[in-house]
Amino acid sequence: MEIRDETYTLHINDLHVQFNLINGTVYASNGINLYVRPGEAVGVGGETGCGKSVAMKAVMGLLPPEAQITQGEILYRYADGWEVDVVKLKKQSEEMLRIRRKGMSMIFQEPSASLSPLHTVYQQLQEALAGRETMNTRQRTAECIRLLGLVGISQPERWVKEYPFRLSGGMAQRVMIAQAIAKRPNLLFADEPTTSLDVTVQAQVLKLLDDLRKELNMSLVFITHNMGIMAHLTERIYIIYLGKVIETAKTAELFSNPLHPYTKGLIACTPTLSLSKDTRLYNIQGMVLPNDALIHGCYYYHRCEKVMMGLCDKIPPPEVDYGNEHKVSCHLYPGDVERK
Repeated sequence: MEIRDETYTLHINDLHVQFNLINGTVYASNGINLYVRPGEAVGVGGETGCGKSVAMKAVMGLLPPEAQITQGEILYRYADGWEVDVVKLKKQSEEMLRIRRKGMSMIFQEPSASLSPLHTVYQQLQEALAGRETMNTRQRTAECIRLLGLVGISQPERWVKEYPFRLSGGMAQRVMIAQAIAKRPNLLFADEPTTSLDVTVQAQVLKLLDDLRKELNMSLVFITHNMGIMAHLTERIYIIYLGKVIETAKTAELFSNPLHPYTKGLIACTPTLSLSKDTRLYNIQGMVLPNDALIHGCYYYHRCEKVMMGLCDKIPPPEVDYGNEHKVSCHLYPGDVERK
């Protein structure tokens, strides 16, 4: 599908990713369609193992050697309007390296696994500044200190000289954010950026990401299984199950009028302040099928409380568009849906 709308920063069309392993083939993405506008915050939600991170790593050319993109387009648009299909680029090509240096960046899940224990904060931040060739050593040092201050680290002149193991979890997460925005990307992926952080630090990091997005006019793709976080941070949401988008809508619309049974289950699983101590929190029955399972119908039929055997297990549901950017793939909605 050719993109002619100049407002897109990222447009994924029918993305298929598979892992060719010794004991078989794993289908991680099964026709994902997704777009992100400039300056927009988009949520990508679903349970662990549903294919969220794989699809986003494919955008940055960070898939492991055993992974293969078998079909689809990943159209990325630079801030200056130049468009490129990432799928056609080699991982270490000059264009792919340019995209990673200046175009897009990612905040990974675990700071302890992503920051080098052998290099200081300064050394790792200045490496991220490599795409800004005009800066001399003094300017790089000043910029590293400025970035640490920007992400809310007090006494940045002190911490810029430290090693990551001297930092708390929240500080390490902030260093990763500083490293990601040092490139001044126009597209930032945040893959579970608040994992293992306490609630107070989580709130600070989320507010920081939202403030930076608005200040830098940066597109943000927030990858998480936490529906509560997406409700407060994003403008649109994609719900993914077994590597396929099963529902997408504007955030307010998705929470006020969820259509797919899986989306309803995810929202119902989210604790609220109104939940009493005697109320049992809802949980989705069953487990996510392994990604090497061959499914001929709806990917969710084996866990769905409203499954229609003979239909849901045999025929893939078509995507139905209900307007206002709300789409769902479910046999429960073959026509008009009653809006609540």
